[in-house]
Amino acid sequence: MFWRVSFDEKLGVMECRKYRPSIGGRPFASVGEIYHSHDGLRGSLMRFCGYPSWKVIGLDCGGWWHAIDNRVYAVSNPAHFLFRELEPVDFSDRRTFGHAPTGFRRAGGHEGDTRISSFATPQQPIPKGGTLPQEPAGIETMAIIQRKNVQALDYFVQFRQVDRATAVEMVY
Repeated sequence: MFWRVSFDEKLGVMECRKYRPSIGGRPFASVGEIYHSHDGLRGSLMRFCGYPSWKVIGLDCGGWWHAIDNRVYAVSNPAHFLFRELEPVDFSDRRTFGHAPTGFRRAGGHEGDTRISSFATPQQPIPKGGTLPQEPAGIETMAIIQRKNVQALDYFVQFRQVDRATAVEMVY
């Protein structure tokens, strides 16, 4: 749900065009190079192609980091019904989960999805023709993974240094 992909008519070739080197695109690529040769439609991030994942699941990709920097979830709503049904989870002895028995393998690693409201505030002007989306009502955050002193993405994939950023959210 991050990159738009297309297929040729015989389903033999898949195409994915990434714009901006900061998010995996080719350096010095022009904006025109994001259009797919199969269907002529815009490529790059789904949210810029009219198919943002936050409209479907309430979350969108908020960034990525090295696996060595994996984190655990901090429970923000231990009374949420999904922690109570079908099997109750007792958080009386802890407020985090997703730990590994040994080593650095933990629940949150490499890429994370967050609510629109958790993206970094844009430092630069909003791109011409762009708008910041309005988050859908009714999303409940159950647990989060935060990182300190990091480069965080805003909605328009501009990095900025922040003291604390929400890297992953578990929502209902």
